Amino acid sequence: MNIGRGFGPSGEIANDPSVGFRDACTRNQAQSIFKTASDLSFTADKLRTLEFAGRVTWDITPDVTLTSITATRNQKIQSFFNVDGTEKNLIQFQNEGGGDNQDQISQEFQLTGLTGGGRLRYVVGAFGLRETAKELEFFGPGFIPAVDMTGMPIRNLQNGRLQINPNPAIDKNLLKTRTNSFALYGQGTYSLTERLDLTVGARLTKDSKRLFKDATISGCRPGLPNQVRQICESMIGQGQMGPGSFAGFERTGRFDDLSPSVTLAYAFSPQLLVYTSYTSGFQSGGFDPSAASLADTNELVNQDITAYEIGVKSTLFDNRLVLNASTFLNLLEDGTRITVPRITNGGQIAFSQNLSSGATVQGAELEVGVLPMAGLQLRAALGLQNARLDNFNRGSQIGISDDAKLPAVPNFTGNFTVDYEPPVGSIGTLGLRTSYSIRGNQNPVIQNVKQLDMSKVGLLDGRISLELPDGRTELAAFGTNLTDREYIFAGFAAVDTFGFGAQFPAPPRFYGVEVRRSF
Repeated sequence: MNIGRGFGPSGEIANDPSVGFRDACTRNQAQSIFKTASDLSFTADKLRTLEFAGRVTWDITPDVTLTSITATRNQKIQSFFNVDGTEKNLIQFQNEGGGDNQDQISQEFQLTGLTGGGRLRYVVGAFGLRETAKELEFFGPGFIPAVDMTGMPIRNLQNGRLQINPNPAIDKNLLKTRTNSFALYGQGTYSLTERLDLTVGARLTKDSKRLFKDATISGCRPGLPNQVRQICESMIGQGQMGPGSFAGFERTGRFDDLSPSVTLAYAFSPQLLVYTSYTSGFQSGGFDPSAASLADTNELVNQDITAYEIGVKSTLFDNRLVLNASTFLNLLEDGTRITVPRITNGGQIAFSQNLSSGATVQGAELEVGVLPMAGLQLRAALGLQNARLDNFNRGSQIGISDDAKLPAVPNFTGNFTVDYEPPVGSIGTLGLRTSYSIRGNQNPVIQNVKQLDMSKVGLLDGRISLELPDGRTELAAFGTNLTDREYIFAGFAAVDTFGFGAQFPAPPRFYGVEVRRSF
């Protein structure tokens, strides 16, 4: 498990000398990215996944095929780690109870066929999904500001600082969700001429969702003075900010969308094709699980996404060279789903998933494949993209600049792969693969916190495999990040709110062996 390193702070509680977080954070930042301090007596990183997938195909006629696809999955997770990355309890898991549980089942029927003398190729289908999830965590701040009878924070009259007390409560965070989704879809490609194809498709989706959140005080920490314990016990079952505060919510809603698509493709020759496409999609609406007040519990509307693309695909030199290129423009409507810190009407710090802004993502992609000799294949890909917010209205959001970029979107990506299958006679088929991938600059949070800047990084991976003559057994050895690069792959920032953030290092060099058997 990779543990985050805390940095900062700028929040009042994190800065308070009695908490000691600033000094602890400074010490932690001086360490290697693979080292971190901790005040937890327990950690866990457990994942159990049970999956089943089945596919049945029936050739009704030579030109019509019916396919049934069934899948089910159960996943259980227990993950406890030091959130603030120091030996101080600024914000932390409070005990090792709880965990995540997810159940999902889906069924799809798909009919594909040819008609019109082969000029019309089509697919129509229906898809259904049911998913339930439960997340239980005992998680909260280690220190809280003292408040008066009206619920307002108490400040020191001499220096103006908040009066800080250790948090005596154990905070329960229970989240239950249920999603039922049903879709009908169809797509057909009609050959208008021998060289010109028109593809038209549409998908009708109907979702129903339920979200239940319980954010209450569930108990008191051990070792409290009697008076403090009595006060704490009187607040059990109340909201985590005290009597009368937000304690959770339950909402249900229905969301639907019709997503059309159109593609026009022209083949100058069997080796050269150009195309242009229009595609629409949507992110289904729902409810914000991070809601901290009743005002945050309103429906999140569907976010529509419209994509335009122009490209060319070609095979040259007797199919030894493949060259594909495209440029694209993606438009995301207002209501971008990015978790950002903000200030509520009551002056409390909260997080929201509904940012009052749209976004534009534009870029280009290039793919090259070469077959220089028998058994040897070289592939390279390069992608350039620029992703920015549009019509941004900061409102109550904090820590976000007017020209903010979408988080976790690198300015470029690249990949170079060499696959070689040398002849080895009757012992089987030997496969050698080496790949080098590179990722450009990015930042994982919309606040663009400098400490979380993720500079470009290149990774070297390799794999060697032997497929036995029976065609059903494969032995392999592999390695990732072979040069053992140290880099940050994720992080979060609450610098303007709780006063800290954390960096999460990527895995170091990793290698292993595989044995696969097909039945």
